[in-house]
Amino acid sequence: MLTLSTNIHDGRLDGSLAKLPGDLERIRRMGLNGVEIGIHGLDAIRCGRLDERRMREFRAIAMDFPLRLSFHAPDSLDLMSDVEPQLHRAVLRSCLEFCAEVGAEVLVVHPGRWVNEADFGVRKRWRPGPAEAEDRMEAEAELLREAAEAFPSVCMALENARPYLPYSPYAYAEFPDQLAAQVARVARRNVRICLDTGHLHMASRLHGYDAVEAVRLMTNRIVHLHVHDNFGRTGNWTEKTQTQLVPFGRGDLHMPPGMGDIDFAALLGDLLPDFSGIVVCELRDRYLPDLEEHIAAFKALVVDLLHETPTAFVL
Repeated sequence: MLTLSTNIHDGRLDGSLAKLPGDLERIRRMGLNGVEIGIHGLDAIRCGRLDERRMREFRAIAMDFPLRLSFHAPDSLDLMSDVEPQLHRAVLRSCLEFCAEVGAEVLVVHPGRWVNEADFGVRKRWRPGPAEAEDRMEAEAELLREAAEAFPSVCMALENARPYLPYSPYAYAEFPDQLAAQVARVARRNVRICLDTGHLHMASRLHGYDAVEAVRLMTNRIVHLHVHDNFGRTGNWTEKTQTQLVPFGRGDLHMPPGMGDIDFAALLGDLLPDFSGIVVCELRDRYLPDLEEHIAAFKALVVDLLHETPTAFVL
């Protein structure tokens, strides 16, 4: 059976655990069975090192709530980085150790990029040639194999990338065929794909491929879902303010399903009936005041796509 979940954004926690009990209780009351949290929002990792005390504090809070846990690695983690690569490896290891210690099954990871988003505006737009791209992807694959073997209880879900102008394509994961090929290259049972519907909607429109066919291509490797809506219009990397983006339908808006123009029936209709992973309604904090309403609509969408009763996905 699949698990319905939502996220607690790292910016909401901002290094504090004080909001967690109330947020987790709210999620439980809405009838969800899971929660996804950015590890970076917990201040559990500092300069690559795991804060074990903070980890224990989180675990003590989470034990009171019967929710299936997934975590998101820091957005800037980049296993292809040529700037302090050992630090990026240390951050990944600390994330995996945290997940293993608190009983989380899934760690969502952004795959390697040709240019990291943190370097937009600092580095020029750049793509490697075929030989260098192959070398970088094999090096990343080897790091993922080592991590998968060291932490067999945690599944690393590599997330398809959202596009940015003018840097795209800045990451191979903007293209589902390349992401699926990289997961196949790694060839470990606990390295799979996190399908992000919003990212796919934008990337497919920018690059001109069929999003539904892309899901079919990745289906056997998808273990985790991020479900949110947008209008498929890629924004510039400098555009961050939601109140300016929404009127023009630009960017990775992370809106509740139904507010944008994603055809979820076409995108997920064939995937969900046989899916047993975690489905995260991944929203921005601006939608928290009406979260109960948005989650009710999310649950109704999933029920409709499953063609079953509302109890079909309750663990």
